[in-house]
Amino acid sequence: MFAHTTLHKITTDTVSDHPFDPFNRKVELYQTWQLAALESLEPGNESSKWARQGFSTRGAPDGAPSFGAGDSRYVVDPQIALGLPKLSKGERRAYRFDVHYWESDKSSEKVRAVFSDTTLSYMARAWEVARADEAKALDLLTGWFDENWEGILTGLVGAASPAALGVITKYNVLPLLDALFKYVKNNGDDYHQMHRYVVEYQGKSDGLKWQVTSPSRGPSGWMDSPSKHQVVENVSDAANSNQYRAEWVFRVVD
Repeated sequence: MFAHTTLHKITTDTVSDHPFDPFNRKVELYQTWQLAALESLEPGNESSKWARQGFSTRGAPDGAPSFGAGDSRYVVDPQIALGLPKLSKGERRAYRFDVHYWESDKSSEKVRAVFSDTTLSYMARAWEVARADEAKALDLLTGWFDENWEGILTGLVGAASPAALGVITKYNVLPLLDALFKYVKNNGDDYHQMHRYVVEYQGKSDGLKWQVTSPSRGPSGWMDSPSKHQVVENVSDAANSNQYRAEWVFRVVD
């Protein structure tokens, strides 16, 4: 079984580009994402300390698709594939899926580089050296990232799913992801919003069932597999000058 998640379509309502653009008509929108296994209820299950990161690749590394007011475009990007383990009856796996929405400007390359497994791997090592002290770990990351960010994107841009294997650490991975996001939010492009989904899978005698809990709609209810689930969520920046709708498609396939 595989889980496949993609941003299917974006539909804009209101857009406002940067003030220095005299026409103020279009915005370039891209997304980054973080996927992490939630802590397992099974003692000693190290697979729960696992995460992946990635970003939309259209227009990358320093651009993104352009949208004017009223545009509706199929983007089918980012795309994330996850191999699901065979679950015994009643066995459960849960994942936190965070999507971050950005307007492309001068820092798109750096933002995408932060949302790579390479950066996450270094952050996990820095976290260990700093004994889980966030400030110290970020100090270590900053020096390394300033020297290496340009090379991080090599071989990643243009891939359908830039994060392939993910990162395993002995620490709870969620604080690492949150620290990386805080770091890049303060040093990146114009940030719009974050959506957090929780996706759960549970074994049955003849396969598995699954459900998606979305930000505004709550739990979808349990679905058999293979099947798909579509969710449309509103996105806006802090000033509500950019407002659009993001349609995500979640699938479980054989």
